[in-house]
Amino acid sequence: KTPHTEMILELLLESDEWAYRNIAVLSRGHKRSSRGFQQVLRDGTADFCGDEPLQMFTRFPDVTFAVCEKRAEGIRRLVEEENPDVIILDDAFQHRAVHPSLNILLINWNRNILDDAVLPAGLLREPASGRKRADIMIVTKCPDGISREDMHQFVRRLKPSEHQEVFFTGMKYGSLLPLDGNGPRLEMESLSSTPVIFVTGIAFPQPATDMLSRFSADVTPLLFPDHHAYSAKDVAKMQRMLDATGNGIIVTTSKDAAKITGLEIVPAVRERIYVLPVTMEFIEGSDRFGTIITDHIQDFKKNRK
Repeated sequence: KTPHTEMILELLLESDEWAYRNIAVLSRGHKRSSRGFQQVLRDGTADFCGDEPLQMFTRFPDVTFAVCEKRAEGIRRLVEEENPDVIILDDAFQHRAVHPSLNILLINWNRNILDDAVLPAGLLREPASGRKRADIMIVTKCPDGISREDMHQFVRRLKPSEHQEVFFTGMKYGSLLPLDGNGPRLEMESLSSTPVIFVTGIAFPQPATDMLSRFSADVTPLLFPDHHAYSAKDVAKMQRMLDATGNGIIVTTSKDAAKITGLEIVPAVRERIYVLPVTMEFIEGSDRFGTIITDHIQDFKKNRK
């Protein structure tokens, strides 16, 4: 969800036709130590505000980011204190106390909601029939080389209503970035003889693991639960594994880097930790998606006057 939130932010901030720049993003701030409404500040930590809000704030420092368990309360505070033109809710499709003007539902290509079940039998928070509330459905993590027929078959199974639009996105990985931003990037093609320890605490690490394995013949995943709070014990384990590789490197995600950066790590290890940037890329229809978003916001503002 977070990379798609970032994709919408890029759309609004970079569009030549977009006249509004005061944008806010509201999240729950999963597994944060703080309570209630909190704005993400420049000296904030992942422990205080959550890893994903801090990750996004680092990339978009001019956007207002806030966290609040009760989204309606968070929206009220943002309107009172910041008066944003747009509020993007990250992970709020099931938060029924809020009635968004536009609902976007993400569906994992590798785990179709029509083949899943509600917790605890599956991973769904509500029955798949809840997809009917969506204005837009985005099928995410699509494989490379997906055909138009594959997409048509997926849409036929979803049975969207006339007002619903369906898009498909895949993950695009960039060059590896040094954890602290110092030093050159590493191109994926340079990893053929480099052992890689992939350290992450995300919900679905397999696509990133598979991608790294295409470039390095020696990839060892060190996996933690989603939103894992890294400790000194974890750092020690990372260092032992890194030492055992000889000339290896550690690769982690932007989400994990938001927490790992603040840990005490010896320079010899820190300089061998790299961040894997991930962005979402439309298979087709990116212009159409952008038009829907910007037209909706402009129409909504006109109707509210």
